Amino acid sequence: MKSRNVFTYCLCATVFGCAILNATQGAFLTSFIEQYSLLSTAQGANSSALNFGQAAMLLILFFQAGRVPKTTLLSFWLIILVGVIFVIGITPPFVVLVIMYGLIGLAFGAISPLTSSLVADMYEGADKTTYISRLNGFFGLGGLLAPIFFKAMFDIGAHWTVSIRITLGIYAVTLIPYFLFMRTSIKSIDLPKDSDRRVSFGDIKGFVTSGSGTLLTLSSFFYGAHQHTLSVWIIRYVSVFLNSPAHGAFSLSLFWAGTTISRLFMHKLPSSPVKLIFIGNCASAAVMIAGILSRSPMLMTICVFAAGLLSGATVPVLVAAGCQESSSNTILPTNTLLLSMFVASSICLLLVGGLVAYTTMGSAILLSAISALLSGVFVQCYRRRKSCYKSKERDQACGR
Repeated sequence: MKSRNVFTYCLCATVFGCAILNATQGAFLTSFIEQYSLLSTAQGANSSALNFGQAAMLLILFFQAGRVPKTTLLSFWLIILVGVIFVIGITPPFVVLVIMYGLIGLAFGAISPLTSSLVADMYEGADKTTYISRLNGFFGLGGLLAPIFFKAMFDIGAHWTVSIRITLGIYAVTLIPYFLFMRTSIKSIDLPKDSDRRVSFGDIKGFVTSGSGTLLTLSSFFYGAHQHTLSVWIIRYVSVFLNSPAHGAFSLSLFWAGTTISRLFMHKLPSSPVKLIFIGNCASAAVMIAGILSRSPMLMTICVFAAGLLSGATVPVLVAAGCQESSSNTILPTNTLLLSMFVASSICLLLVGGLVAYTTMGSAILLSAISALLSGVFVQCYRRRKSCYKSKERDQACGR
């Protein structure tokens, strides 16, 4: 038990460090636009490269599963990120910068499902949802603190490359517990015998077309568009379009504050987690629309916090539900759901960049609200399907 808990929090530390790296794409968006004189869809190139990299790695990871141990793959990509962030910190040409964000995407595409899958392998039942939510909560915590740190650096006049180098140091520190305790912890944890089982194309097709898997995948797809649009564009939207730099940095921090609270404490509420994220996503769409229509930076910042609080637990709840559907092969649902999420975010980020160039930033940000609503709709369809399935099982048990 002690080794399992130690290793879980080592994974949480690595995810925290990755969240800080992830926040750079939004926190430095304006700096990148000015540094490289970016126009139109080029403004979203880094974020799109990152998300396409994640999607590519999730596809690759399907077929690496079972061939290389999860901890070996995780260790490799955690180390690769150190070199990538170093290169970004030396102000490379824009093409190289985009490639580096693509490599970050490849690393995140491995780290996110591998950490979630390892946690899913270590816990059963309600504990699975609790600890996957806790893991994602640490990502939210990193996302909360990173914009505050970056704003403080900008306020003292530090160039963005200085912030990147300090970020590299912080990230390296978060890796220390993992590499200190990984080997000893894994040896004493009783993981399922098939936890490193190989995944076939038939397995993927079976999950995606299984009905329940289809609905979970669609919900994840639209939540990815919602979350990534906000996390990348909200600072610029509030700072530039609403002309309030003071609220801009805090808007992203408050989004992750709400998300973190949701992920850490939602499982304590006396209701089904799936039901809560259905209600939360629909309510999140409503408050986002209210914030956009208000054109008030203060109200928009409050609405962004509310959106994070209401829908922030969506990813861990969907992943936990998927792992319950495929408990013998947790990398399959984890990869599938995250893949759909990052494909959606890549498409959406390019679309937002185009909308910003040809309409207004407000109409582009509206995509986030629409996506949250659609995510909630598909979660509700999943709930109804599971409810009908349980009703049929009860009828059969009663001989009806």
